[in-house]
Amino acid sequence: MAHGDPATTLDLLTQARAGEQRAIDCLIQRFVPELTRWASGRLPGWARHAVDTDDVVQESLIQVFQRLDAFEYRGEGALLRA
Repeated sequence: MAHGDPATTLDLLTQARAGEQRAIDCLIQRFVPELTRWASGRLPGWARHAVDTDDVVQESLIQVFQRLDAFEYRGEGALLRA
């Protein structure tokens, strides 16, 4: 699955819940850039020096994917609001 893959987020979530690593990789590719941009503008100044924004995003995604079965899909972009 490439970045321009027409698969919907729901398709990828369904596949990821079934354990398909390719779907997880595609979801990560799809959302990491936007999540990183969002997080970089919201970390307080003191935190920007203490942690790397990429690490915060990565740790957040790890937690999301560990709880993927409990994630309630509410439309495209739902992972951005999780």
